[in-house]
Amino acid sequence: MMFRAGEIFEHSFRTIGGEIGLLAEVRIMADTIWLKDVAIYPVHGEKLIIGSTEVKKCLTQLEDMARTSGFQRLRITGKRVSGASKGRQVNLMRIL
Repeated sequence: MMFRAGEIFEHSFRTIGGEIGLLAEVRIMADTIWLKDVAIYPVHGEKLIIGSTEVKKCLTQLEDMARTSGFQRLRITGKRVSGASKGRQVNLMRIL
């Protein structure tokens, strides 16, 4: 299983704008995988400009990973530290 409760999950996604890294604390509650305090960043230090289509592709890949690992729900939480809506809390719940 790629998700282990209490550990840090790390993964990277290739987009048309460059490679995006994701770090998050893993919490598991029954059939829900919770990626808590998610951090998303450009892997090679460059500034990335990607559109919503690329973000949705990354989210779909993450959903597939969670589903393959046997989860029925994916929760992602964190706080925006840059870009639009800086400081805004993010709380996504997806049914897989």
